[in-house]
Amino acid sequence: ASPPTMAWQTYNMQTKASGAIVKDGQSIDVPSSDQYVLTLVVEDLNSGVKDVTLNGNVQYVCQQGGQVEDKKFPLETQETKPTPDQENNVPIRASLVYAVEFGKMGCKENWIFGGGKLSLVGKAHNFVGGAEMRTLHVNLKK
Repeated sequence: ASPPTMAWQTYNMQTKASGAIVKDGQSIDVPSSDQYVLTLVVEDLNSGVKDVTLNGNVQYVCQQGGQVEDKKFPLETQETKPTPDQENNVPIRASLVYAVEFGKMGCKENWIFGGGKLSLVGKAHNFVGGAEMRTLHVNLKK
């Protein structure tokens, strides 16, 4: 069984620039002042999309004066299981979205976001047992 096709779509809310990443393990740079929307898009025209999951982890630092606080935590897993329609046609597309906006959150008041790294892992299955996985690394710039 051939696996579903997967791609990441990137969209910068400030500059309105968008892009697509199809290779596994790619990295993109995101300034902490910008809000990015990352969409994992899965498609399988032949066998349909059975399920898609998106998870990962983030690590970053917060700084104040000479103090540095390390933060590291897993992301909440997102999952979608599209269901066949009334005519029992299997869904051929599915997507999950993750919004990146770390500059505005994550650090205590009066602390400065010092940059970090976000890793997203998307997994998908089709209805004939095909599986695919894609990883995206986001460098969070301070």
